Formats: sequence, structure tokens, C-alpha cells
Amino acid sequence: MLANPTVAARSTFRQRQRVVKRAVDRAREDWIRRVAKEGETAVKDGKTRWESIRKLQQVYAGRRPTRPVAIMKEDRELTQHTDEVVMGRWHQHFSKLLNQQSEFSDEVVDQMEDAEPHLDLDGPPTEEELEVALSKMKMRKPGGKSGILPELVRFSGAHLWDRLLELMQVLCLRVKW
Repeated sequence: MLANPTVAARSTFRQRQRVVKRAVDRAREDWIRRVAKEGETAVKDGKTRWESIRKLQQVYAGRRPTRPVAIMKEDRELTQHTDEVVMGRWHQHFSKLLNQQSEFSDEVVDQMEDAEPHLDLDGPPTEEELEVALSKMKMRKPGGKSGILPELVRFSGAHLWDRLLELMQVLCLRVKW
């Protein structure tokens, strides 16, 4: 804290604090550029490239990426990392996970009433459904392959919404699910 908490001292402290912050930000940007350049020049050297990526990720996100490692068998033996071994390991995992004895008896399940299907979900989308979908769109997201931003669709107005609804209804009627 400040030893002399006068207005002038606080002002001087804040100015110096801003100068230091700018210097730290410039040094950080220079370091990021240097590490990125190292990664670009180390295209053939996988270790250096990986270390550069890891450094940048630590700075930006505070996360550490993990390298792919050899697969461990149940008895903690290392095996090779081939597609067949990976697929076999996934098969073992999901077989063990999904092939469990049921806690429910078949009699209880047979006594349950069948639910009526929702037939209103089978038709083309309605204007209300489109309004709900547009209101749930998240803003400030990239446009994807088309490059169309969510803000453009959401705030474009009724004319575009009507055209969009018409297009969705035509497609829904043409395509048989």
C-alpha cells in the first residue's frame, strides 16, 4: 500500500502502475510472438513445436495439453498405440459399461402404461418454434462454414425470418425422415 495516502501520491502511484502494466503487456506480446515464431520455424521438429504450443496454451488458457500416450491394459502393461488396439480397448470399456444386470424387473416394465406419441413434432416447423429458436441463439459466435453470423439472422427482421421459415418448411416437406 501507499505510505503517504494523499491524492497526489495516489495519482502518481496509479500513473506508474499503468506504465508498468503497459510494459508488462508489451513484454508478454513480444514473448508470445517469439514463441509463435519458434513454433513456426520448428515445423519438422515435433518436440520443439509441441513445447511452443504448450507454452502458448499456458499463457492464453492456463491449460496444459496432454500428449497421446501408450494405452494401459487392465494389468497395467503398456501396449502399442495402433488403431486396432485402441478400438479393442474401447470395445472392452463399453462392453463392461453397458452390459450390466438391470435393476428393474420385467414385470414392472410390462405394467407401465405406454406414452402417446407427440404427433405435432412430425410436421414442418412453425413460426413460434422459429421464434423460440432465434431467441435462444447465442451471440458473438463465429459464423461457421457459411460465415453467417448469429447476430445477422437474429436482428435481420421479419422479412428474413419469413423467408427462413418458408425455406425450412419446404425442405421439411421434401425430405422424408
